[in-house]
Amino acid sequence: MNVILRGIIKLKIFPILLLLIVSCETGGDETDTNPFHIRLNISADSTIVCFGDSLTFGDGTDAPPEESYPWWLQDMVNLPVINSGESGDTTTTALTRIQTDVFDYHPVIVLLELGANDYLTGVDPEKTGDNLHEIIESCLAQDAVVFLCRFFTDEMAAEYAQTDPEGVDSLITMFASLARKERVFLIEDIWGDIRDDAELMYDTAHPNGAGYHIMAQRIFDAMEEMLAYNGLIIP
Repeated sequence: MNVILRGIIKLKIFPILLLLIVSCETGGDETDTNPFHIRLNISADSTIVCFGDSLTFGDGTDAPPEESYPWWLQDMVNLPVINSGESGDTTTTALTRIQTDVFDYHPVIVLLELGANDYLTGVDPEKTGDNLHEIIESCLAQDAVVFLCRFFTDEMAAEYAQTDPEGVDSLITMFASLARKERVFLIEDIWGDIRDDAELMYDTAHPNGAGYHIMAQRIFDAMEEMLAYNGLIIP
């Protein structure tokens, strides 16, 4: 997949409110109760891997994966950011490529954004949850910290619930349960107000380059304290 190594630019950080469900059992200093204070095992070949579907690959930009959220994220951190997004990927197909597209890059952080195509193609949420569980367990076994990105906002969930209330409830419960049981960080909203601004959207499902820039900023904000603790933020 595409390794994105780009130039350095300075960006202002706008704090956002995110629900982060974690346990200190993930790692870090034994006497430090701050869940973000996890000392990553960084080596010369360590990376941050963005593992997902078209929202990760960057569908909607002029020349994906350029201007995808991993592409923008590279400008904010001093560790290689890998775009391991695959358009149309489900959790099932993602599992088949996890070794080559994730673990072969030696990630210390994995940004996991999957599940939309499962939902859109009618996959049982229990199956999706089982697959995500397997992906997360595999990442933790590789000593990587996982940030689980929910692909929908509360507003999007309300839209889906008009025709599929039980399915949406299952999705919400599944993501919260995974984060709680798997001891990972849950980012509930990677979208913010992107979908409300036509100038930030390519189509009804994907941002354009400017929209992905905002998405990258929101994801960075969710990781910022951990990145700063490990000296990974570009000054």
